[in-house]
Amino acid sequence: MPEHKHSLNFLFNPFKSLSQKLTLLIGVAVILLSGVLNSLSDTHFDGILDIHTGLPTASWFHLAEGFINIMIITLLLFVLDKLILKSPGKLGNLFSQQALARWPYLIVSIGMLKLAEPFHRYEQYFRYQNGITSSSMELSIGNEIIFYFSVALMLLITVWYIYLSYRSFSIYVKASGWKIITLYSAGLIVAEVLSKIVFISLIK
Repeated sequence: MPEHKHSLNFLFNPFKSLSQKLTLLIGVAVILLSGVLNSLSDTHFDGILDIHTGLPTASWFHLAEGFINIMIITLLLFVLDKLILKSPGKLGNLFSQQALARWPYLIVSIGMLKLAEPFHRYEQYFRYQNGITSSSMELSIGNEIIFYFSVALMLLITVWYIYLSYRSFSIYVKASGWKIITLYSAGLIVAEVLSKIVFISLIK
């Protein structure tokens, strides 16, 4: 296989080229490393699709976020599959693939080491401008540029993750098409709602 095709496969469909053990190993390593890096910048993956920064919490919480997200989306997709599609796939395979699907979020974790502070500063300024907080502050044009760059990066990574997560599910059930897309979308939406409920409860 040409080198550029191999690279594209890893970026957009790494599941077929890796063994289950290697898939699981890389996926868990990504979650752990993301959690460690997030603890350094107070960045949170507090939802299947959510990225927030600025809330100080214990280091273990950042690590737990990744695993909670993976367990929720995996279990929901597994249940939907067994109830509707009834594929012979195993839970362990789906878990390892869904863990690997989150590897683009590692880019966010690395980027927020530098971007979190100006991003949070602009967020505070936005709240002041809209009367949400009374704390006044000055803001440089650099902070605004970094904020919008960060938002664009987060959106791109989220779309990338959704694609990888869907590809994982499609390979797991050995099917594709609108039925699989609809089923996956339903599972993703429910997983997002459940994950928010879990994290809100934990923070309280």
